[in-house]
Amino acid sequence: MIASVLDDKISDIYRDQALYQINTGTSYYLDIENNIAGIVLYPTGNP
Repeated sequence: MIASVLDDKISDIYRDQALYQINTGTSYYLDIENNIAGIVLYPTGNP
């Protein structure tokens, strides 16, 4: 998000990418149906 204010020409791209990363990370680690966070890594390296 900070990068989006540094360059007016491509600020939309930086902002959209930051929002995508936030939304993807949140949906990956949070189980909305059960209201739990799955951030424990198993021996395979996967949550």
